[in-house]
Amino acid sequence: MAFTVTSPKITCAVTATTAIANIQNSGAGVYAYITYTGGDETGIYIYPSCLQKKMNSTKYWQYVKSDSSFALTPLRYSITADGDYRIPITTGLGEGSMKLTFAAISGTANGSIAVDISGGA
Repeated sequence: MAFTVTSPKITCAVTATTAIANIQNSGAGVYAYITYTGGDETGIYIYPSCLQKKMNSTKYWQYVKSDSSFALTPLRYSITADGDYRIPITTGLGEGSMKLTFAAISGTANGSIAVDISGGA
């Protein structure tokens, strides 16, 4: 099974596991507006990544966080309850696309995710 991913305002190209929005970013950041309705999964993980055209025109760069020892791990947001969420995501100058990848926390992925991305210049 897979998630049902939609973009109500058509700001994103969507698949069963991703949403990609073209952004013309001034470095001001973007917001991901997500409506989640759970299925058989216990929740979702959301992994943001960005396309920096000056570095590579096809490669998405994963956002990371560091622990107290400065070890890097992928940044992920967790949603475990149905609802409407507004997630601020920092972006840099010149980033051309924002990609969100969705994964089930556990269980079978068959919930629904409505996502739109807005912001930037």
